[in-house]
Amino acid sequence: MDFTKSAPLGEVVVTADGGVVKKIYAKGDDTLPAPKYGELVHVLYEGRLASNGAVFDSTTDPSDAFSFQIGMGEVIGGWDVGIASMRLGERAELVLKPDYAYGDEGCDDDIPPNATLIFKVELIRIAQGPLAARLR
Repeated sequence: MDFTKSAPLGEVVVTADGGVVKKIYAKGDDTLPAPKYGELVHVLYEGRLASNGAVFDSTTDPSDAFSFQIGMGEVIGGWDVGIASMRLGERAELVLKPDYAYGDEGCDDDIPPNATLIFKVELIRIAQGPLAARLR
């Protein structure tokens, strides 16, 4: 995922405290709404440590996209709020401060405590989740 080689089109501070910042590299479909609470999203991503750029996880094959339901606590907090701000087809870089990532515990051997993380993310699909259907 090398779309960040060009300059970003814009930057958005997603959370009031600045813990999640989104740099937009390709705008998504503005005619469609952003994903809502409970909807199933499919993303391609690459996660890196801000401190040294080391890649700790990625999935770049559309047939093996990572999926989760928005707002259900299935992912780190920065993903829930950051990806909920994206539009279908958008490519962005999410910069997550530790409070929106793995905090003072880190994760396994790959992510140290209090690490700021950078994710290149592409939102490739938004589907209706079971909870979203019940909430409408």
